[in-house]
Amino acid sequence: MAIFWLKDPYVIVNSVVLSAKTTEVGIDLSRVELSPKAGGDEALRRMAGHKDWELVLKFDQDMAAGSVDATMFAAYDGGTGIVIGVRATTDDKAATNPEYTGTGIVFGYKPFGEPVGDVAIAETNIKCSDGTGMSRSTS
Repeated sequence: MAIFWLKDPYVIVNSVVLSAKTTEVGIDLSRVELSPKAGGDEALRRMAGHKDWELVLKFDQDMAAGSVDATMFAAYDGGTGIVIGVRATTDDKAATNPEYTGTGIVFGYKPFGEPVGDVAIAETNIKCSDGTGMSRSTS
């Protein structure tokens, strides 16, 4: 797959598919940077430590039962791990459309905050919680 247009991402949060309401998806995969030090070192040495990830999602807000607010507020309010899955498109998983999955905690949920007259946007911030990192699968 070459360059692609992110126009129909697949997003599932705790078994609720929120793809049709998703307006922005951002996955940040990282590692803790370790810097061991030893006598005589004249420069930094670096090692990769624990994996980490953060997922930022934005949605056209929907207060209906089983939609954005009900799903994201319950995840935020529960304060425990939720299962998420994200693909670049709503097409099936494939080598050209891998799915990223993980268990995370909602550390931030903004139900709305726009000026009156604008479309209400919900924003959430989910971070790794189970010590296994995010996985990538193609089948």
